[in-house]
Amino acid sequence: KPVATDAQSATAKQEAGNKPETGLILDLGIPTLLPEWRKMFAPSTVVTDVTAGITVGCVAVPLSLAIAVASGVPPEVGLVSAAVAGVAGGV
Repeated sequence: KPVATDAQSATAKQEAGNKPETGLILDLGIPTLLPEWRKMFAPSTVVTDVTAGITVGCVAVPLSLAIAVASGVPPEVGLVSAAVAGVAGGV
């Protein structure tokens, strides 16, 4: 296996955008989103928000189970996919 020279290593770092070599940096921007989410929350809409959440759950859970069974995978896979999709969609 050929060994990279210092010039090649420097070029590779520049092409990678000077990203750190180790560790994972994951910035979803949540600290900047929290103030915006707080502005959208109003105590007067709690009942309608909860009703909407229950309605979506009543549709999403049976639908995900049906799709999983029709696809030939265990129903648990459908439930997990519904949960992951709900979280991903919420973010």
